[in-house]
Amino acid sequence: MACLALGSPLSWAETQTLVNDTIGIQFQIPDETLLTGQNQPGQAPFILLRDGGQEPEWSLRLEAISSDARNARDLLVEYLGFNKDENTEIELLDQSQVVSGKIVTESAWVLERTESGEELAFGWFVMPLRNQEWLVGTAISMPINQASSKSEIEHIIQTIRTRDLAMIQLDREASITRGQALLDSITEEDLRGLTGTSQLYRLYRSHDGITQEVGYNLREVTAGARGEVKRNRSPERYTNTEKEEGLLVKEHGRFVMDASRGIYVDVLTLQWMSWDMQREAWTITATRRQGELLTTETEVGFQIEPMIGNPRAQLHVIRQDIEIDLRQPFKWDLPETWLPRPLASLTSRLVGDEPGTYGFYSYDNTGAVPSITLRTDSWEQDPQLRNRLSLLSRTGDQAVPTRSTFGQEGNLLQQVQPDGTVIEPTTAEAIQRYWDKAGLKIE
Repeated sequence: MACLALGSPLSWAETQTLVNDTIGIQFQIPDETLLTGQNQPGQAPFILLRDGGQEPEWSLRLEAISSDARNARDLLVEYLGFNKDENTEIELLDQSQVVSGKIVTESAWVLERTESGEELAFGWFVMPLRNQEWLVGTAISMPINQASSKSEIEHIIQTIRTRDLAMIQLDREASITRGQALLDSITEEDLRGLTGTSQLYRLYRSHDGITQEVGYNLREVTAGARGEVKRNRSPERYTNTEKEEGLLVKEHGRFVMDASRGIYVDVLTLQWMSWDMQREAWTITATRRQGELLTTETEVGFQIEPMIGNPRAQLHVIRQDIEIDLRQPFKWDLPETWLPRPLASLTSRLVGDEPGTYGFYSYDNTGAVPSITLRTDSWEQDPQLRNRLSLLSRTGDQAVPTRSTFGQEGNLLQQVQPDGTVIEPTTAEAIQRYWDKAGLKIE
């Protein structure tokens, strides 16, 4: 669902294999583990996890580092030495090894007492990855939870498997080739076949048997003029460029930011694309409401076709916050295998029934800074029903995929996003009932 985001929320996943192509590892996590952070483009690769309980018992940071250390034990001792501070009292709690397949990880837990008398348990894990490359894990827990935290974290470490970077690149290239073939096969007739649909979706999260409403979103797909992305412009004022007809995707949603304080964000997204997929434009308006108090952010995006002196198509994005007089322009040369934004939520109705992995470059505005990232969609036949498709979609090197199930016509049945939000089709009557029960205000 389209939402103008100032930052990424906490992420959650059920027990499953997590993949990070930047570090080149995959591993299993316990049920409801939270992925609270990972590297952004240009940063050194890392993953930050924590226990998903109401009162978290541990957190774990996994990062790749380069070192000419002779072995994992020497590097562990080196890190334990760096961790020592003159004003900190350290006690060794445990030193052991964790076996991950054929790889041995050296680990140690220490108890640190600060000047203020506070006690914390720190765990260190060092695993060889490749020549002069190491995976270093740093964990933190309260001393009372150290034993149980050690057990859970060691389970994660035991499941870590390294991935061959050359094979990762080959798989990526193969998925991009398949993605480009799909894009090349899409005709105007295919795109017109997407129009005439409208669906309301419910967004919610469940934890320990408690369901929390996150929001609702109405998506409509029609044929429309480019000028319709400017909702305040009268059709009589459209320029020739704005009169061009194409695919128009409208999304209008309300999201709960703080139910106790009555804070909501209303998001209107208008996305347009030409029938030949060479031109696109969109606007996103996010209005934060708390009673009569309103603040609004906008995002405008448009694609410029290649021209003399600039052989690559370009994407321009402008973010604006009138309240603080902030205007942020962004510009990218578009890579090949570009997935236009209006198609981002409609690929289920364009792929065939054959399982496969498709790679596309797409626009991602879920972080504080927007970016162009590789999106990888892995389609499989649903293991329970033959006429359903399952999709695992990863953005960039994101470890937790978005998991979706689609019906025979490509209609979404359920989606679980990386932050644990569940999205399901619903009706206005059901939304009214859920929100009334939760004491929430519908727009």
